[in-house]
Amino acid sequence: LSSSDNGTTSSSSLGSVVYLLPRRPTRLLPDPLSVTWRESKLLTAPATGQVWKLESWSGPERLSGEWWAHSDPRAYYRMFSEAGEILWVFSVPTTGEYFLHGFFD
Repeated sequence: LSSSDNGTTSSSSLGSVVYLLPRRPTRLLPDPLSVTWRESKLLTAPATGQVWKLESWSGPERLSGEWWAHSDPRAYYRMFSEAGEILWVFSVPTTGEYFLHGFFD
């Protein structure tokens, strides 16, 4: 995964396919959705029953809020589903929980 000079896109290669992605997702969920990530191949949202079979993933990109807010840091991943969706998922290292935060459309 690499960033372009202007900081707006990144690329990821899956086999012979190259995806040019914006630096941040184009669609954010109003509230992150709790998900489980099993064996690096399956992402499941228990609340909705949605299941994504994953081809690959990249990351983590570690982000945190302002230091004075004492927020937990997050580790963000770009996950590539077999159906062609690109998901933005984060984990909270202190709890081990995963959340779907958005999509790259």
